Amino acid sequence: MLIENKALSVNDIATVRLVSGEEIVGRVTAIRDSSITITKPVHVLARMVQQDDGSVGAQIQFAPFMYSVAEAASFEFDFKKLALAPIKTNTDVATSYRAMTSDIVQPKAPGLLIP
Repeated sequence: MLIENKALSVNDIATVRLVSGEEIVGRVTAIRDSSITITKPVHVLARMVQQDDGSVGAQIQFAPFMYSVAEAASFEFDFKKLALAPIKTNTDVATSYRAMTSDIVQPKAPGLLIP
């Protein structure tokens, strides 16, 4: 397995693929020679959906990595236990991940806030 983590840095949103096939997305909190630590990890699930025009496309959703631990828990992944080297998550998925895990609520449209 190629271990190339120079492109990743702390606070990046990263994707890891476990040898079991699970795809995990989370915020990088530490990178070591033999492991990476990720906080607030989520499991990426994909499903096929029929579009309005009749075509079929993929839709992703997030699920907790582990249901019985704190949402903000951190996990250390040994590179030997990964099917692929960790990589930066693509922009669309990273944006969705940030929106889901952040305490900051983004407005749906620009404008004035009226109580």
